[in-house]
Amino acid sequence: MIARVTSALTLGVLVAVAGCDRAPDAAPSDAAPHDAASKAGVVVYLVRHAEAWKNVADPPAGADPDALTPAGVAQAEALARWVVGEGGADVVVCSDTGRTRATAAAIARACGVAAVATEAFAMLRGDVGWDARTAGWAAGEDLRPEGGEALEDGCARALSALGALARAHGRIVVVTHGDIVAGLLGAAADTPTPARWAAHEVPAGSVSQVRWADGRLVGARQGVMPGR
Repeated sequence: MIARVTSALTLGVLVAVAGCDRAPDAAPSDAAPHDAASKAGVVVYLVRHAEAWKNVADPPAGADPDALTPAGVAQAEALARWVVGEGGADVVVCSDTGRTRATAAAIARACGVAAVATEAFAMLRGDVGWDARTAGWAAGEDLRPEGGEALEDGCARALSALGALARAHGRIVVVTHGDIVAGLLGAAADTPTPARWAAHEVPAGSVSQVRWADGRLVGARQGVMPGR
C-alpha cells in the first residue's frame, strides 16, 4: 500500500501521514525511534529507483516505460534486504511515478511501514531536454527553464521535505530520481550545483547513505549496489 500526499498538502501533513500510515499486513518496524537529541543525526538513505523499461536501450514492444523490468524487480528486492540489514527505516517516501512507487513498496514492506508518495521528491520540472540540462551543467550553468526548475530549485524543495521528515523520524528512505539524488549528494558534499551531476551520478537501483544533522545533509556513502 502506498499513501499519496498531494502537492496541495503541507509538509506537516506529509510527516503525519508518513508517521502514522502503516500497511495493514506489515509487521511492526524494528527501527529505533527518533531521538531529537542524537548527535549522530538522522540516517537518510537516498535510493535511485530500480531499473525501469525507460532505462533500457531496446525495450520490448508495448512495455510500459515507467514499469520495472525483471532486473528492476530484483534490484528493488535487493534494496529492501539491504535497508533491513542496515537497521531498517521508520518512514519510506517516494516521488509519484510507477518506478519509484514500485521500488519504495518493496522497501516499505520489508521495513514494516507504508510508503508515502509525494511530489516533494519529483524529478526536475520544466520543458527542457536532458541533453540540454547536462550540457548546461558541463558548461558551469544550472539551467532554469521558464516555469520550471533548475537543479538548485529541485534540491531546495527536497531538502525542505527532508528537514520536515527529520524532525519526526530517525531513519528515512527516499526513493527518487537520478537528478535529485545527485543534487542531494552534492549538497552533502558541498559540491557546486552545476558539478553535482558529474560528481554524484549514481546508477538505477543504487542506494546512498547520508545524515541529516544541524539542519543540513552531511557525509556520503555513495552509489551502493546491493547484491553485487
